[in-house]
Amino acid sequence: MPCGVNFQGKHLLKKLNLLPMKLRKFRLYILPLLIAMLVLVVVRYFFLTQYVAEGSIVEWGVQAGDRILVNRMAYSGTNRPQAGDRVAFRHQQQPEAPVCLATCTALPGDTVWIDTERQRVSSRKRSHADKPLVVPAAGQEIHITPHNARQLWHLLRKEGAFVTLRHNNEILIDGRLVKTVAFLNDYYWLETQHMPYGLVPYRALVGKPFCVSYGMKDGVIRLDRLFLRLN
Repeated sequence: MPCGVNFQGKHLLKKLNLLPMKLRKFRLYILPLLIAMLVLVVVRYFFLTQYVAEGSIVEWGVQAGDRILVNRMAYSGTNRPQAGDRVAFRHQQQPEAPVCLATCTALPGDTVWIDTERQRVSSRKRSHADKPLVVPAAGQEIHITPHNARQLWHLLRKEGAFVTLRHNNEILIDGRLVKTVAFLNDYYWLETQHMPYGLVPYRALVGKPFCVSYGMKDGVIRLDRLFLRLN
């Protein structure tokens, strides 16, 4: 019996002696790894995020399959996009909607000119076919015309208004005919070289893309696409 007690005591002491070594390993290896993972999660969801380019954007130097890093803090607080900024946004304004990439070409309160014949958008009038469209700023009164009625009706529906568009381009809100409308959000005119996206509200903006982290093709990482700045 005494031998048994002595053996158990030695076994317990051995375990106790191993504890400081395990704690040192935890502090040296496991704890830093856990902290690094936590930092990555915080950075991923609050500061930087990454999206896959579904197609090429020639003017940016982006190719299909590229992973684009986006600064989520670029348009937080009082920061707002400026004309010429590259912007990442959710076109459907839903959290699960795919992220699109475009260039901001007009700001809230600006006027863009739409060539209905050539389907072209410009910051200035170029031909007799061009029709003006005011980019809404939050609270700004915009007069309804036959040329902007459908676009305004579409935006009002997205903001949750009970709105009706008549065949003669008149707009009714809550059953009442209105001549001017105002919006809750600032809007931006976003477009790419090949496809204009149109009016996008501030709440749909994700951030500012700034580089390609890497590219993928046929499931293989492209080494020639590592950490490239956008053109």
